[in-house]
Amino acid sequence: MVRGFITSLFLAYLTHTAQLLEPDNTGAFDIILQANLELHASNFSSPPLPGHVFEGDIALTDKQRQNIDIHGNTVGKAVDRNEDIRWPGGVIPYEIDCSLQKMSNAKDAIKKAMKEWESKTCLRFVPRTNQKDYLWFFRQKGCWCNVGRIGGRTSLSVGNLCEFKHVMVHEIGHAVGFWHEQSRPDRDSYVKVVQENILQGFESAFAKYSREKINSLNIPYDYESIMHYPFTAFSRNGKPTLKALRPLNGKKPYQHLSTLDAKQANMMYGYCRATAPEPLKRGKREVEEKNVFKLRQKRAVCRDYNLNCRRWARQRQCLANRNYMSRYCRASCGWCRTTVHGTCRDDHTSCRYWASTGQCRANPRYMRVYCKMSCGVCITRPRPPTRRPRPPTRRPRPPTRRPRPPTRPPRPSTPPRPPTPPRPPTQKPTGPRCGLRYYGRAPGRIVDGQTAAKNSWPWQAQLRSRSGRHFCGGSLVAPQWVLTAAHCVKGSSTNYGYRVRLGEHHLGRRDRTEQEFTVSRIIVHPGYRRITANNDVALLKLDRPARLNKAVNLICLPSQGVNVPDGKNCYISGWGRTGYNRPGASVLQEAMMPTANQRTCANSMRSWGRVTSKMLCSGFGGSSTVSGCFGDSGGPFVCQGKNKRWVLQGAVSWGTRTCSAGRSEYTVYARVSEFVSWIRRYIGNTPTDSPRPPTPDVTPPPPHTPPTQTPVTPPPPDTPPPDTPPPNTPPKPSKIPTPPTPPPPPEPPKCSSPKALGMENKRIPDSDLSASSQYNRWHSAREARLNLKPGVTGVGAWCSRDLTTNQYLEVDLGVRTIITHIATQGRESKYPKFIKSYAVQYSEDGNVWANHPTIFTGNIDMSTVTKNSLNPPIIARYIRINPKTWKGAICMRAELYGCKVPPTKPTTDPTTQSKTSTHPPQPSTATATTKSTQVPLPPTPPIPTTPPKPVSSTIPPNPIGIRCEDKDSSCPTWASQGRCTTDSYVKRHCLTSCKSKQCDLISVRPRAPCSNPIGLGWDKRLPDTAFTSSSELNLGSWDAGARNARLYHLDDFNTKRVGAWCAAARKNQWLQVDLGKKKYVTAVATQGRDIYFEHVKSYQLAYSVDGTSWEYVKSKSGETVTFTGNCDHFTPVVNRLPRGVTARYIKFFPITSNWPCMRVEIYGCD
Repeated sequence: MVRGFITSLFLAYLTHTAQLLEPDNTGAFDIILQANLELHASNFSSPPLPGHVFEGDIALTDKQRQNIDIHGNTVGKAVDRNEDIRWPGGVIPYEIDCSLQKMSNAKDAIKKAMKEWESKTCLRFVPRTNQKDYLWFFRQKGCWCNVGRIGGRTSLSVGNLCEFKHVMVHEIGHAVGFWHEQSRPDRDSYVKVVQENILQGFESAFAKYSREKINSLNIPYDYESIMHYPFTAFSRNGKPTLKALRPLNGKKPYQHLSTLDAKQANMMYGYCRATAPEPLKRGKREVEEKNVFKLRQKRAVCRDYNLNCRRWARQRQCLANRNYMSRYCRASCGWCRTTVHGTCRDDHTSCRYWASTGQCRANPRYMRVYCKMSCGVCITRPRPPTRRPRPPTRRPRPPTRRPRPPTRPPRPSTPPRPPTPPRPPTQKPTGPRCGLRYYGRAPGRIVDGQTAAKNSWPWQAQLRSRSGRHFCGGSLVAPQWVLTAAHCVKGSSTNYGYRVRLGEHHLGRRDRTEQEFTVSRIIVHPGYRRITANNDVALLKLDRPARLNKAVNLICLPSQGVNVPDGKNCYISGWGRTGYNRPGASVLQEAMMPTANQRTCANSMRSWGRVTSKMLCSGFGGSSTVSGCFGDSGGPFVCQGKNKRWVLQGAVSWGTRTCSAGRSEYTVYARVSEFVSWIRRYIGNTPTDSPRPPTPDVTPPPPHTPPTQTPVTPPPPDTPPPDTPPPNTPPKPSKIPTPPTPPPPPEPPKCSSPKALGMENKRIPDSDLSASSQYNRWHSAREARLNLKPGVTGVGAWCSRDLTTNQYLEVDLGVRTIITHIATQGRESKYPKFIKSYAVQYSEDGNVWANHPTIFTGNIDMSTVTKNSLNPPIIARYIRINPKTWKGAICMRAELYGCKVPPTKPTTDPTTQSKTSTHPPQPSTATATTKSTQVPLPPTPPIPTTPPKPVSSTIPPNPIGIRCEDKDSSCPTWASQGRCTTDSYVKRHCLTSCKSKQCDLISVRPRAPCSNPIGLGWDKRLPDTAFTSSSELNLGSWDAGARNARLYHLDDFNTKRVGAWCAAARKNQWLQVDLGKKKYVTAVATQGRDIYFEHVKSYQLAYSVDGTSWEYVKSKSGETVTFTGNCDHFTPVVNRLPRGVTARYIKFFPITSNWPCMRVEIYGCD
């Protein structure tokens, strides 16, 4: 929560920065804030700057971020005291990513900055060879860096406007191990913080930290430090936020590496003092070594040196604050166990974090070698008893009697008796029973929360991020389904790599009861609204069913519409925070909370939000501080039923910002009883309280016995069957007649030439148009006809009364119809009112409805027609258009396209003549943009390990990716006046007149026959309608649609068109180009997004002649080819196809990317 709060406040500060200062006269931190203007919404860059950026340009690790959450900004220091983050020997291996290789200005700034550090300190920068820990310069959004050596790759982002020497000196200072200078505890003697000038919410950026967190190495406060804030940082009115209390004497902060900066770095890296300008004094070194020896003596006695150690250990400080806890709280952290030998240690700083996420089991080959201490592989077991067990005094005697041989010879074998049929079981077979607890004491009245017994709530689920971090709870309602809150998954069905763990108890320990799953599907309730938190439920489908046992079991669901009575004692459980500004619990917590009266709760929580009928409240109403908190969201709120089983009544939804419940405040849940029908639609109609199955009336048949072991009784002599074998002869296996192969299911009917179905020309009567609601009789459903003008009967569009996402327009087509396209318009009025996106539902009987998985893109204004295609076509009689987002109001006009279902022909098989040949419609994957006729492709095949390299022989030989052109008619005049070298505006906008070498005079193309540009980018011969896509990024008034996917296309500030097509999500996206007619395609070229860093790193291609049948581009061996994409956002990369293909439609499928943004060109000939 703190991370998102800091980022949102930083965005607010950037809105107050209107002018960009000249880099030559601007300090490093000012340039950094300007560069991070990419965060602002007006720049429309996606994804945003990493959410863990702190104090403007510091990228926090998980450990540092957790310290911020726990202690509240107590990590900042002039020099980090933790020696683990320092580079051994003062040698920093570095690597410059390929995204910066063609940016000479950025590389020059990096090299000059490293040279300045080397010239003033003992540090050395060496190109990386095979070092595990290194500094990585790369192109991303904004200027930011990790602090020190974090283990593995320390990242330093060189974003737009960061390509200056003093900016890189500042960021490299963070990589060395420096924080910001004004965080020092002695700063009040040197600067005064002017609180009234600080932008509201940024007070924490000026926090002063205690001496326990600071180690300034006795260096005086430095006004000139490169790591110092500007005096007007985060100002709300342009006035200083920091005021110097001592004379500056001409010193200017944050412009170059000061003398004190260099001295502090040399003292910080004292072990490279042989080459340092000012070596450390011997006396001080001896004192430090003596102190270290005392600490080592303390460590020898394994005990706690602070009374709060146990409480801190429960708050997971052993991992978050290891430097302190390892010295003073070793007993509470469990670090007292002896080791086999002195080599039992962790070789990586992230070992304990990896161990806490289960990597000791998942990746034992690495963890058991390099993380021995964290995985416990070198911990000795308890010593054996001092007394050895004595051997027996008497030796065992051999047996006196030998076994006698059998006296009787074996009898001749007789045919075995037929097996006796088994008796019916005396006990009824039991299935998985929901709502049963197998561990933990009987629930009593627990006013204050406490630690739950292990596995006492077996339906409790833990939601984890891709990195393994806990963020929400959930409830196991079916073996393969978990119920949680919709806001936990951001109200979206997009899967961001979520994981689910069942059977968990202690987050930092493995108990062999855990089961971990990935999420294969996310279903958010269609009525969920993020603003009101109404209908805050979602279902997560696991990748496999859970193994039900005493540690993992299902929770019972209530009956639909049956509410729990007020005042009933129920339980909440989870790993959420134990209080405001306190850490999350490492062990599962439980608390008893009575249900509250709905009206009382609504009145008490009025200042925090609206309590609706779909919500449930619990709490003591001011007599206790028990409450849900951050991290408990989505978790279960369960009540015990009459049959002693536990029933899920709520999912934690929201509460007060401070997690308080002591001022007549309550915890609010999603009322599960209101969503049981919706839940069972996906998990199945299993009974609420799974009863035991009834005893079967018929005795089950005996098990099958092989024919060779079954005796055959001779038949009576008077009725010998003709095929019976003689007695004592094993019967021959009977030949079972093979049933006839059923005919293949009929193919769905096709609609080769779809036509308008009658909305516009009124072939569909008014009586067949209906809606969920209407504003008044002038806005009824009969007005929802494409191109209808306002008249005496109405306003010329259907408009709903309620502005909710459950509104719909329904069309009855009369008969089953093949629907291929849907077109929509808004309402023509003084103020724009139109639908921006919508969903589609369809039905054959008007009762059972199927949801289309795609959210379609609607209109961009009130008059333009937007047509979306459904592929494959759906077959239905009833269609519902369900608006999801809108402008002004929910108003729309529509038309449906398709054709009637042809009559089915009877088959020749008599067994199937009475059966119909139709089948239920298949879910479609329609496009969300303009016209298209494509069908979904088969699943993407696995990516080859070595993608083909791009073509190196191109014209021009080294393309730049920027077209040489003049953007102003006065460019020739300005160039003749010599302003190309003196005026930066002329230099950027007059590339042709200034004869710039940083642009391309001709379009890039491969140097090969039949490789002519087809017309996507340079000359734009193909129209905008030739481009379609799976989705487009929502950038407000800016257009990031498919028509911008043209090679060399730049950001257009006049028409507000983004310089690339950008998708709305990372996965399962595509860009399609219609070439107009069949072409022989031999190569393609790609670029990233103009200005910003988004680009596609690898992609696959598919092609089609008719837009219906698609094939992937394959290699000569028959494998799908994955092409190498871009490493930066501007350089064109050309790839030749292994074999030319004849096609009219080409599809690009991004596989890996910073974000799916592309500009493309296709090459070939007729």
